[in-house]
Amino acid sequence: YGNSRVAHFDKDGNFVNAWGERGSRPGEFNTPHGIAIDNNDVIYVADRGNNRIQTFDTKGTLKNVWNLPTAPWSLCMTTGASQ
Repeated sequence: YGNSRVAHFDKDGNFVNAWGERGSRPGEFNTPHGIAIDNNDVIYVADRGNNRIQTFDTKGTLKNVWNLPTAPWSLCMTTGASQ
């Protein structure tokens, strides 16, 4: 609860990059509470305190913001071709 960013590590545990800070503007987070990645390397972040899901590419570039009527607590990505 004291951090408001996404940290990216490679498969060996080496730090790659990080993005985000506390706030409510696009690309900022208020209690990021869940994360998932799809087959196309789109990263989904449940931004709980801002009642939204934000999507990013693997470099941290904001792709989309989905405002929700309530807070997302977790994310689940199905397997297979049609996620």
